[in-house]
Amino acid sequence: ADAASSLKAGKYSEAMANYRAVLIIEKENREASLGIQNVARVRDEIVGKRMSVGIRAYKEGSYSQAISAFGDVLQVDPTHAEAQKMQREARARIDELIDPWLKAGVDAYKKGDIDSAIISFKKVLNTDPANKEAKEYLGKMDTQKAKASVEKEIEKHYLKGIELYTDGKYREAMESWKKVLE
Repeated sequence: ADAASSLKAGKYSEAMANYRAVLIIEKENREASLGIQNVARVRDEIVGKRMSVGIRAYKEGSYSQAISAFGDVLQVDPTHAEAQKMQREARARIDELIDPWLKAGVDAYKKGDIDSAIISFKKVLNTDPANKEAKEYLGKMDTQKAKASVEKEIEKHYLKGIELYTDGKYREAMESWKKVLE
């Protein structure tokens, strides 16, 4: 019963182990023998389908999708050598693609060219949505852009206040400077 519920839950290794445990106790148990065959068949079908999805995605250049599909294979069969190899290859291809964008983004960020940096880091995330470095830089830049926007707004109200003051419009100047303080 445990093996059957493990199989239904998609826990193929657990189901296989449960059926094997039954065979250790009762070597001729037909249900356990058939259960092992069934688990192997179901596992092989799922692995085959997911490998096909991964290989197709890899060939199409959808490396993140390929990594995900090969990861699905490895959840079903953690020792699947081809899935491990293909997942490493897809990761390497992603790294090859994003390295120039990542470098360009970091360089632009260090030079203060925030707009170019954002474009480069967004290219990285389009190819590798989970890239931590690009996400961290974008987070920093969002904070910097917000701060720069506030500073620009402050300067605008301050200069407007000076203009109004020199025109003798003291009340309006004070209102503009109050906005600076806000």
